[in-house]
Amino acid sequence: MNHRYKDQRRPFIPLSDQELFTLLTKESKASLEEEKRVCGVVTGVQFKKIPEDQRQAYISGHEHMQRIQESDYWECSFCRMPIISNKLYEHLQIRDSRKGGCPGIPVGIRVRLDNGISGFIPNKMISDKPESFKNPLERVKMNQPIYCRIIKIEPEKFSCLLSCRSSDLNKEPIAEHDHYWDSEAEKEDLEKDRGAKIQKAESNFTHRQIVHPQFHNVSYREAQRMLGSKD
Repeated sequence: MNHRYKDQRRPFIPLSDQELFTLLTKESKASLEEEKRVCGVVTGVQFKKIPEDQRQAYISGHEHMQRIQESDYWECSFCRMPIISNKLYEHLQIRDSRKGGCPGIPVGIRVRLDNGISGFIPNKMISDKPESFKNPLERVKMNQPIYCRIIKIEPEKFSCLLSCRSSDLNKEPIAEHDHYWDSEAEKEDLEKDRGAKIQKAESNFTHRQIVHPQFHNVSYREAQRMLGSKD
């Protein structure tokens, strides 16, 4: 009765970046987490703006591009695209890539994941040997399905930093467990699995039915031990 006109609603609290990300993408920390292996489609190449002094150096003739094997095409020193001789000046002079201008320096590829979230793979995370290519399209193709590993989630950008290096894809993700997890039992199980794999590898040889007193159906390592004990 003392505050008849007081607003009874709770004070407005703005959503955090993570809450907004979960609300719009339907992905939570449990369903989309770092180190998770995901599948996506290559949607394009990400370019970085060309420094103006470098652009002017090529336009003025102080720097020269590399010719492609005595043909009429030259390789752009920035976007690494083949450009015909009479279009070199226009390629650098025009600022709009849709009109034939240089789009810039390729720094990675853009990926759209199966859940609709966009991702980015920098050049150094496309391959374990990033020096083996100049243009990312030498390693991937447009609309190509690609498996990636999530390196970092950026909810404020609705994007993920990804990697498709073989070393990252083959790496076993580190599982997070609570304090009830039996680490000793896990260690014993891993040792049993490792021993079973070694035993299976040692016994993986062809058994031959040969009747001879000096013939033995043994593995390579067992044969080495037997021969090593003889003079």
